Amino acid sequence: MRSFFERSNVYTSSLNRQEIEMTIRSLLSTESHFLFFKQKEYKGKLKKNKFKFYKKFSSNQFSNPEIKGKFISENPLMVEIRITPHYFKLLFFLIFPIIFIPESIFADEMTINGVLREPTLVERLAFGSFGGLVPIIWGYIDTFSKYNKTEVWINNLFKLNKIDSKFYLKKRRRVS
Repeated sequence: MRSFFERSNVYTSSLNRQEIEMTIRSLLSTESHFLFFKQKEYKGKLKKNKFKFYKKFSSNQFSNPEIKGKFISENPLMVEIRITPHYFKLLFFLIFPIIFIPESIFADEMTINGVLREPTLVERLAFGSFGGLVPIIWGYIDTFSKYNKTEVWINNLFKLNKIDSKFYLKKRRRVS
């Protein structure tokens, strides 16, 4: 079942299955160092015909999308790739609008410049937009820019070429 905000496409690759699996294993074994601490850079699994991994949190990136893949056929190699964002980050950016937008609409009195009074319409709109709309836009841009970067990165890493997944998925449903 497809989850919310998930991108799913079917690709062919010029690499064979063993080369892709070897690339995933090398990614999963990559370690980063911080002072005296070692930590794996990627977290994930590689099973029989499926894989799943994502880059762990780092100092310059809050979170990265999760990449799930499934090997469909060997000759030619076809892989179904699903890219899913971390929902924690989306929830984090939704906390602010949930708090600030209703507060800006329903507040009877606010302290503005040290004076307790009823806010004007412009002040309500400013409070709601800076507290609510800015985090929504920031979260959207941050989440989906990483989505696109991850898709380009995975296409270059595995040398993937996108095929018409709608045609493929319809054909697969008729066969099953």
